[in-house]
Amino acid sequence: MSDALPLPCSSDHSAVLSIDAGSQSVRTALFNTAGKCLSTCQQRCAPLVDQTTVQQDPRAILAAVRSCLERLAWEGEVLAAAIVSQGASAACYRRTDGRWLSPVISWQDRRGADYLTPMSLDSEQVHARTGLPLSCHYGATKLRWCLEQLPQVAQAHRENDLAAGPLMSFLLHQLCAERPVVVDSSNASRTQVWNLHDQQWDSVLAGAFGVPTDILPTGLSTCSRFGTLDVAERRIPVIFASRDQQAALFSDGPPQATTAYVNLGTGAFLQCLIPEPAGPRELLINRVLSGPEISDPLYTLEGTVHGAVGALTWMQRHLGFAITRELLRDALSYVPPEEKNIYFINGVMGMGSPYWRSEAINQFSDGLTTQEKLLAWLESIVFMLVDNLRLMLPWASVDRLSLSGGFSALSGLVQRLADLSGLPCYSSTYHEATLRGAAYLAAGQPDQWQTQQPCAYLPASNRGLAYRYQQWREAMDRTR
Repeated sequence: MSDALPLPCSSDHSAVLSIDAGSQSVRTALFNTAGKCLSTCQQRCAPLVDQTTVQQDPRAILAAVRSCLERLAWEGEVLAAAIVSQGASAACYRRTDGRWLSPVISWQDRRGADYLTPMSLDSEQVHARTGLPLSCHYGATKLRWCLEQLPQVAQAHRENDLAAGPLMSFLLHQLCAERPVVVDSSNASRTQVWNLHDQQWDSVLAGAFGVPTDILPTGLSTCSRFGTLDVAERRIPVIFASRDQQAALFSDGPPQATTAYVNLGTGAFLQCLIPEPAGPRELLINRVLSGPEISDPLYTLEGTVHGAVGALTWMQRHLGFAITRELLRDALSYVPPEEKNIYFINGVMGMGSPYWRSEAINQFSDGLTTQEKLLAWLESIVFMLVDNLRLMLPWASVDRLSLSGGFSALSGLVQRLADLSGLPCYSSTYHEATLRGAAYLAAGQPDQWQTQQPCAYLPASNRGLAYRYQQWREAMDRTR
């Protein structure tokens, strides 16, 4: 296979394909090379959630991808494909035949937390090598758990037939005709055994986590020839693979240095460009884009909020009824009594940055109505994003926020983020930023890529919100 990437050309009858294997569903879309969406498909593929375990059936994910690909309607040429997925989710399979050996253990899963206690490296050392704080949310502890707890995984390892790593590796092996055992550097970085600086597997980290390097897939640049999809009698080269959040940065073309990007999906993710791979150890450092034709590395600082849309299931169980979009909008329109303590300690699936509390307990302030509990949950997302943003600002030049993802359609949520951050917020009218950004990169980063006209939210004084934020901060301090 040649290392040279195909160069898509613009045509009214040509398209590029995006595939997003997300935490709650699989989505696919076709875009023309100017950024117009031609066809979309979505199939739900939700995880099974217990107290600390979150996992998906790999067969269900594959079935959803294949079903979506079969249902996409387009008669013209498909030039290239991009695949993105949930970065820290891990899976094990056989190299020879691709047979799955483990569930897909979600990035939200915390079953490997006990492996962090006897580590030979501390969090600061791990962050220096990987750009990630030491956490059970990343792939290394999940892979070790599979090796120690699943007999079929251990047997495949003894037979030198085990491949283990990010979900992306399993998807590429199953979907591409060549059956590659590879992974892109973006997803590889979320195993916590990928070196941010060397851009390869780190033997020191692998030894510390107890993950043999011989089971890991070959790491490739995000812009590479990964293999070929056979879809509806078409052979489509896969030329871009990445974490979903990093692809979302490119929804409207190249990301801007003065913009922080917020994707409000299963988790809420905040990213901004930085000139070099350095930042506070409470935040994540990413190398976003790599490949033979990428001259200068692109780095971001990232903050992660776990209990965003992904907390919906927990909230529905807690309240005892289904939560609709109308209920969320009503809660955001509600004006609570001044100086009433209304807050939620949001530990759903463990707290991400900058707190890193894997065993955080969910806790509402006393005496809240149902509507006030919904408001407290939604505002906790805003509060955690603002805490991450304030930690980022000394390292970046940010003067605006760009929002995407399902919850970015909640105007009351976006306005609160503008009010509390003091920065204007711009919410895209097209919320599938991940699919669109992946398509832009699959299309070869064309100059003629269409931009979307966002809705603007300017910061305003909001005394009630500022008071509730202060009460929430004090409650957070008490729970340490």
